[in-house]
Amino acid sequence: MNISFTPEKSKNIIKIDDLKDYAVLFNALTAETMGLNLTGLLIWEKINGKRTTKDIIKVMISEFSVELERAEDDVTDLIRRLDRRMFIKFKEQNRIEPGESD
Repeated sequence: MNISFTPEKSKNIIKIDDLKDYAVLFNALTAETMGLNLTGLLIWEKINGKRTTKDIIKVMISEFSVELERAEDDVTDLIRRLDRRMFIKFKEQNRIEPGESD
């Protein structure tokens, strides 16, 4: 995954966050749900269509004092899963095509 890509939330997502340090995302288009722990929730909150994946990685390093490699792995893994399940999309100029590898 190119970390200069800019993810943005899909418009059909409902976030249920009445749980302590945990949230559930519901995709109204596909009827899928996805649970997010505190780390995943921070990543989700930073996805705004303006921050690149690299920007989100920097926030993770700052907020959780983790190594660069760990932050890259955690952020890119979640962003890939969110994209595959249509919870996010990438801005048109950096859209990942199906079957395209890292």
